[in-house]
Amino acid sequence: MSEGFPESDWRVFRELRPVWLERYCAKLNQQVIKKLSDGRQSEHERYFDVYRFIQKKDRDLGDAFNDFRRSTATRQISIIRTLGVVTEQEVARFSEQTQRFTSEEGF
Repeated sequence: MSEGFPESDWRVFRELRPVWLERYCAKLNQQVIKKLSDGRQSEHERYFDVYRFIQKKDRDLGDAFNDFRRSTATRQISIIRTLGVVTEQEVARFSEQTQRFTSEEGF
């Protein structure tokens, strides 16, 4: 679909990508704060829990936001949508073709 990825969708994606990255990082940071505040665990357990969490989420972040190219845009939009940081209003800004291709069902 990269060859058929419309220029208008590419412009929208370039605009929204940094917004989504910030939202995702804010979401992760809040989860890290919650993990660090868990008084039921020792300091070492909290550290190790956060370490493992960040390792996993770093892979997710890389899949979603690294390799920023037009040819990877639809794949990345699909992944980013699964991360839960995209609003329906933002999705509506894309062409119907891109919306279908990047829907959770289409991914």
